[in-house]
Amino acid sequence: MQTFPFSTKCCAVHGRALPLRGLALILAPPLLVPLLWLEADTPAIGRTAWVMALMAVYWCCEALPIAVTSLLPLVLFPLLGVLPADRVSRNYFKDKNFLFFGGLVVAAALEAVRMHERVALRVLLVFGTTPHRLLLGFMLATAFLSMWMNNTATTAMMMPIAEAVLGELETRAAVGSLGKALVLGVAWAANIGGMA
Repeated sequence: MQTFPFSTKCCAVHGRALPLRGLALILAPPLLVPLLWLEADTPAIGRTAWVMALMAVYWCCEALPIAVTSLLPLVLFPLLGVLPADRVSRNYFKDKNFLFFGGLVVAAALEAVRMHERVALRVLLVFGTTPHRLLLGFMLATAFLSMWMNNTATTAMMMPIAEAVLGELETRAAVGSLGKALVLGVAWAANIGGMA
């Protein structure tokens, strides 16, 4: 996972080094308190602004894991009286969200059991190592999977496979622009298969 370059820097406070993440985690809530009184007539607006600003700080500084930060409204909106918990949770538990999540879980599971390497070798065996045939093989496999899976999940599943093949080919010979073509071809084939 790639992080922002400022997320691991330290700030000197009283001769000691405190990570920026810890400072953001501790100081952001009290520093953003004035947002709570943003709109005197409608307190829910100020409370919502406070939660969104807090999430933005936590997200940028990675004070909390991004998955935890994304769930803050589920906890804070009911606590602050912005929305009841059942109305907030409806936005998180829609069928499309679970479809997307399920596809990503399948992609992660296939990568965990090293299935991406087996598929990569099978594509190499069936289609060969010439760039145009390899690109055709990946695009056909991606389009076929994308007919039944979410486009994004299919792309997330096929990218480690493409990286494994490119890694294998780089050890043998120069790949050239095949890497760019393969990445774009996988994404394009996922869209083509999703429309079928």
